Amino acid sequence: MKTRSQSPFYLGFYHDERRERSRMALVDPYMPCPCGSGQKFKWCCQKVETYAERAQRMAESGQIESSLKPLEEGLARFPGNPWLLIRKALAEVELKRLDNAKATLATLLSHDAGHLGAYALRTRLVLETQGPVAAVGWFHQGLSAIVPEHRRDLAALTHYLGVALAEAHHPIAARRHLELAAAWAGDSDRDRVIERALGQLRANPRISAWEKNPYRLLPAPAGATDAFRESFERAIGWAEEGLWSASASAFELLSAGSTAGAVADHNRGLCCLWMAEEKSGVAALRRYVARVGATTEAVDLEALCQILDPGSTGGETVEFVQLSWPLRDRNGLLRALAANPYCAAGSERPIDPDAEESRPTESFLLLDRPRVEARPGLTRAEIPIVEGEVIVGDDSVVLETHDDSRMDRLVDRFTAAARGMIPPAHPRTRVIGKTSRYLLALNRRWSLPEGLDEAEAIRLVREQGAYLLGEVWPETPNPVLRRRTPTQAAKAGDAEVPLRAAIRLLEVEAEDTESAVDWGSLRSRLNLPPEPAVEAASLDLNRLHLSRWSMIPVAELDDNRLVNLYLSARGWGLARIANKAGRVIADRPSVVARFRIDPLGLFGSLAIADARRGDAESARELLRRGRQAESVKPTPRNFEWEMIELQTSTLVDPPETWVRSIIVLFERYRGNQDATTALLYRLAQLGIVQMANDPRKPDRILLDTSILDQLVATYGPRVTTATGELGAATGSGEIWAPESARGGAAIWTPGSQAPAAAAPGQERPRLILPGQ
Repeated sequence: MKTRSQSPFYLGFYHDERRERSRMALVDPYMPCPCGSGQKFKWCCQKVETYAERAQRMAESGQIESSLKPLEEGLARFPGNPWLLIRKALAEVELKRLDNAKATLATLLSHDAGHLGAYALRTRLVLETQGPVAAVGWFHQGLSAIVPEHRRDLAALTHYLGVALAEAHHPIAARRHLELAAAWAGDSDRDRVIERALGQLRANPRISAWEKNPYRLLPAPAGATDAFRESFERAIGWAEEGLWSASASAFELLSAGSTAGAVADHNRGLCCLWMAEEKSGVAALRRYVARVGATTEAVDLEALCQILDPGSTGGETVEFVQLSWPLRDRNGLLRALAANPYCAAGSERPIDPDAEESRPTESFLLLDRPRVEARPGLTRAEIPIVEGEVIVGDDSVVLETHDDSRMDRLVDRFTAAARGMIPPAHPRTRVIGKTSRYLLALNRRWSLPEGLDEAEAIRLVREQGAYLLGEVWPETPNPVLRRRTPTQAAKAGDAEVPLRAAIRLLEVEAEDTESAVDWGSLRSRLNLPPEPAVEAASLDLNRLHLSRWSMIPVAELDDNRLVNLYLSARGWGLARIANKAGRVIADRPSVVARFRIDPLGLFGSLAIADARRGDAESARELLRRGRQAESVKPTPRNFEWEMIELQTSTLVDPPETWVRSIIVLFERYRGNQDATTALLYRLAQLGIVQMANDPRKPDRILLDTSILDQLVATYGPRVTTATGELGAATGSGEIWAPESARGGAAIWTPGSQAPAAAAPGQERPRLILPGQ
């Protein structure tokens, strides 16, 4: 448990001024009580002030254990007093008696279920000890007991829960808790912090479009009885207040026994997902899907269920095992494996990544067919598949593979190659993991030959992807199809929605890789209809599921819809769709000016996307056009463009070009602390420098420039120094050294603002070179 000054238990339960008053000997009788109840001090806890004051003085002097005595004395005279119980729980947290703290708070809440301070502290205690899902369950279990006018005081706690849910990979629940916190915070500084967190969550490219999509509760269906409608609208009202647990229970009661109940299943499913109850949410949504039939909405919801339901990628598993033998002749084994056509050299790695003493050592990939040499025209079928890996230690050798049909074959092949270098004994076997058999069939690791042309490698990878998705996937038993293959499910004719959803998931995932799969042909083979087209003339982004934005005919959109799509896609972190719309905007010059589209964001993103595809000429032309569009501004952002140009250069140019650009930039902005810091930050994003917090001084950031220094020494312009040695030259004829160019610049972390000027007598965070 952290110290009191660091502990999150002391943050965000109620207003800062209330916590300050709890440390004061005198409290204004008509101010809110420091126990957090929301009542006036005079009518709440004034009678126990002397006990609380004595305990506080002891706690502030470090006598946490002793501070419990006056609290117990006060509770003996005033049983159930909230201020004394809150202070007792905080002391127990300090003493790491967490179960005792929970029991103390339970006592208080049994007397007053709506006590705001106890409710918030108990939620934070559950969060710290049991995790965000359990904390959210507790939070919503007791929220209805908090009077509505006091719920706004929970904005900080709800914000904290949203962040914790996001870190625990529950994005749907995280977003809804952040939205709830923003509604409670109102127009305040905290609201702006919450909005930034929401923006970062929405823009996170690692969250799928199905999890980001803003699902909405459905209204009561037409034709429902008056009694049903009244109960239904009451449940919606509770949901709008954030009472999702009560709302989910009400919708569950409404879901049975009528056609109208299908909509209640839909709404219950969403309320459960908002509370991170994925299992219950998926069950309710699938009941809704089964009742509404093969609609587009049903397909999108089923796709979401397949993402959230662990059973969708579960089913039968295969053990991943490590077989080990003692070594007799290490050098002989290394030579034998290097010469074996069924082996390919791997990267150095430790035998046991979790053991600190296990150092990186030689490894070899075990192939399903002999190695091939690089040449034009290689076919997909000629490329070997990696079936296992051998790691050669100092005294032992291990073979890692999956315990399926391949294992016996690999063991026989390896022991034959290692004969005489390992003892003829059975290996020691250790299970180190499990893999879904379904995922194992679709994830095949290749061993492309060294020296293969990049264009050839890209072609082969696309062909392999098309083969796996178009040929292997249809014949692989799938957990969401009741362990049937897609082909079998299609013949049975009872799985249109899960089949369409599964293909949509594969199709969207493959969009970023320019897949060669013929999705129309695959749907036809499985007797599935094509997905409905999106009409440009009637496009309403607020009603179209985010996963279907990739189906929008962008070139057919009018200017207003086009710009709306571009800006919205950027806000949702849908980079490929934003770039697709951006290319059309770039071809409509009047749109850039009329809608005030930022040239840096537009042309810079497109240039980097083209550079990643290897199209240097297009990337440079886009940068030229962006600079031209920027030139009409009163103060063009030259430095920002130079950063984009540098990033583009690292993708398309040889190191000789962009390393010299780095040197020129450091020289150009020598003495400009903010520009130098931004340059170092961009180099850190590119992996050219490494940054870490100084464990001894948290306000300082360590800067490791070894990669940059090596690049400069290798590719920088060469000069002869006064001692006759070679060095890397700057544009001014000096010898370039990282520390001379940086001069100890300040730096900021991702998501923060640029560093502000230090206050008089205050030191700014510094970049520190290791060893200095």
